[in-house]
Amino acid sequence: MISVVVGAQWGDEGKGKIVDYFAEGAAVVARFQGGNNAGHTLVVQGVKTVLHHLPSGILTPKTRCIIGAGVVIDPLTLSQEIDALKARGLLKGTLIIDEGSALVLPYHRALDLAREKNPHLTKIGTTGRGIGPCYEDRVGRRSVFFHDLFDPEELRRKINEVLFEKNCLLKMLNSPTFSTDEIIETLGPMSEKLRPFLGDASLEIAGAISREEHIVMEGAQGVLLDVAFGTYPYVTSSHTIAASAAIGIGTGAKNLERVIGVTKAYCTRVGEGPFPTELSGHSAEHLQRVGNEFGATTGRPRRCGWIDIAALRYAARVSGIDAWALTKVDVLSGLEEISICTHYQNASSFPRDAKSLENVIPVYKTFEGWEEDISKIGDLKQLPKNAKIFIEAIEDYSKTPICWVSLGPQRKATFVRKK
Repeated sequence: MISVVVGAQWGDEGKGKIVDYFAEGAAVVARFQGGNNAGHTLVVQGVKTVLHHLPSGILTPKTRCIIGAGVVIDPLTLSQEIDALKARGLLKGTLIIDEGSALVLPYHRALDLAREKNPHLTKIGTTGRGIGPCYEDRVGRRSVFFHDLFDPEELRRKINEVLFEKNCLLKMLNSPTFSTDEIIETLGPMSEKLRPFLGDASLEIAGAISREEHIVMEGAQGVLLDVAFGTYPYVTSSHTIAASAAIGIGTGAKNLERVIGVTKAYCTRVGEGPFPTELSGHSAEHLQRVGNEFGATTGRPRRCGWIDIAALRYAARVSGIDAWALTKVDVLSGLEEISICTHYQNASSFPRDAKSLENVIPVYKTFEGWEEDISKIGDLKQLPKNAKIFIEAIEDYSKTPICWVSLGPQRKATFVRKK
């Protein structure tokens, strides 16, 4: 069975925690898109680990982890991440990186930052990690791939060829340029370190399918940041919907058997772009402070708001979500009132283009909150009555079952609500 786990909002829903939870029962965890602009935070036995490239099953020793061709890789970040886990004795399972994963190189990062700073260009609010420019090269047939790291002549040829254009762009944006030699020099120490992980993701997944193993495919960001189906232009540069798993790993779409959408009990967004249910004042401060809503990759504060059912129903439709994993319900403890945006007054559904979304008028249903700290309870039956009512309302309004509920960052704080 292949289970696909995707974020249902604008990212930061707690996908890493949910994938880590499922990894204990999976033979393979595979990451299928995004780059090191993603930050998946895991807390296992009280120890916090933030992953940027590595799949969130990497802390489960028996689970084989795969990075697919749909992922773009910053070799320096990946190398540092692997070293950090090895130093803690945590990288014990198998790791395979697809040979066709595109590399994020210094000129990608420089272009990303230069565009964000340029007053003549739309500020998107990217992480500045070079992810967008790297995906541009993929569709523009200019990519340097992971397997090129181990072929010095081809690596030099490709970088030499692409630098003419990149340096012209950087000069126009008043940014420093690069030479082929300096880029190759930075890559040198990483090539032998990363060589043992070179492989074919598609072939590995095919083998796991033939053995009828349970496979979890992990996405980055969230459905509302999809480059085609998100709030364009304030989106990421890859396809974040579940169907992208088949392409990013290299398997038939018929093999994707179930899709799990991860959603917070409220909503957050990092960077620019419309956010219909965004809050200010006490409730926003509570969500940000108690939920520790700061980006795992950049440390930027996340904008906070009430959960948006119109957006969730849209995410479920375009991503084929079968069930929700609801996270961070515990963060709502202490609020006198909690709201759910049930629909928009002036729109029949979620409009994905940014301009239309800026003009929607949310309609809210308000519920009584609860005071009890629910982060340490051992069973969902112990939830306060008002918390149960709130969870049931999300399920009813979204028309999708909530099968898992997370009440804290620890692995053991995730509970099965429905089979």
